[in-house]
Parts: sequence; C-alpha cells; structure tokens
Amino acid sequence: MFDYVFVDFDKTIFDCLAFEKDMWKVAQDHGVSAEDYKETYKQAIHPSTKDEYNYTFEGHIQFLKLRGCSNAEGLLGEWNSLLQNNYLFDGADVFLEFLRANSTHLILLTAGNKEFQMKKISSVPVQRYFDEIVVLDGHKDEYLSSLKIDFSNSLFLNDSMRENVILKQRFPDLNIIVRFEKFDEHKYTEDQMKEFGTPFFETLSGIQEYIKSIL
Repeated sequence: MFDYVFVDFDKTIFDCLAFEKDMWKVAQDHGVSAEDYKETYKQAIHPSTKDEYNYTFEGHIQFLKLRGCSNAEGLLGEWNSLLQNNYLFDGADVFLEFLRANSTHLILLTAGNKEFQMKKISSVPVQRYFDEIVVLDGHKDEYLSSLKIDFSNSLFLNDSMRENVILKQRFPDLNIIVRFEKFDEHKYTEDQMKEFGTPFFETLSGIQEYIKSIL
C-alpha cells in the first residue's frame, strides 16, 4: 500500500493525441491551414511564458483570428462538442481502480488553465477515484515541496520528462513511473528514456503490472 499516489492527467490517463487529432480535423474542415493551426496551438499553450501552461479553446481561436483565419469563431462549439467523447486511454478505469485499492491518498495532479482542465476532467468518468483533484498554475515540484510526506512510499505517474528530471533531482526517493508515448514527436526517444533510468511503459496495464511487482 502506497501512502500517496500522484497521477498526471494529460497524456498519462487522457489521450491528448487523439483529442488533438480530432481538434485539428475540425479546424481543417473550417479551412484552417496546418501551419496556422500548429503555430497558434503552440502560442495558445504558452500565451505569456514558456513555463506557463494556459491553453483554452478561446485563446487558441484568438490567435487564429490574429493570423487572419476568418472562420475561427465557428470552431468553439465543435471543439466543445468533442468533449462529449471519452478520451481516456484503454483500461484507465481498471487502472484507477487498482491505484485506488493500493493507495491511502490518490491525487490527480495537473497543470494548466483551471477552467479548461476541469472541463476536460469532467468529461471523463474519473473524479470518483480521487481523494483530491489539484490543478496548478505553477510547477509540480513546487507543489510537492509543500507536502510533508514520505516520498519513498509515494508514486508519481507522469508523461513529461522535463518535469520528471526536475522531480528526480528534488525528490530522489520519489518513485517515478513514466507513461511513454512512442509516437509523440514532442517527447523523448526510447533510448533517452532508457538513459534516464526511470521505469517507463506505453500502456497503463504495463504500469499496473510493474506496480504490482514493487508492492
């Protein structure tokens, strides 16, 4: 039994690549070019600084308008409608049930625009598993540093290697497991993951089997 288990949301249990693919299809249907979409998406994720995650549909649409995309306003309703779909990874319910049964405190920990993140979280059936849902506008390591817990008996499940490197440096006793997306061009390669030395898995079932082995 673990004391604390922290679970990231985007690309850990929520399939952002599928969600973003569907967003792009909607934008394409509205006449948005691939270049305009990609550039404004990056701008919308970090509207102020590279360290700030503050994506919203509305912000993305504003950046598209600034690039002269006259049909951008019509995207909002269709993008919101996408959240009627269930973008959880396969087996997420079984995985979260397993974590719930093997942790004293199960925390969903994500960063970004609070309203937008909660909109995504509310679109999938996960809230019942967690003792707490935390949406940060800052860094995850700063949040963890405010907790008085036994990190050696805690798990952190995350996809971001940038964050994981910082967490490993600040909390060497923390058990970090990475949800690795092989086909995500923005992430590290498999060789880089092996060099980092933290357990990594493409599937939630793979993570579950590994956790069973260290319980």
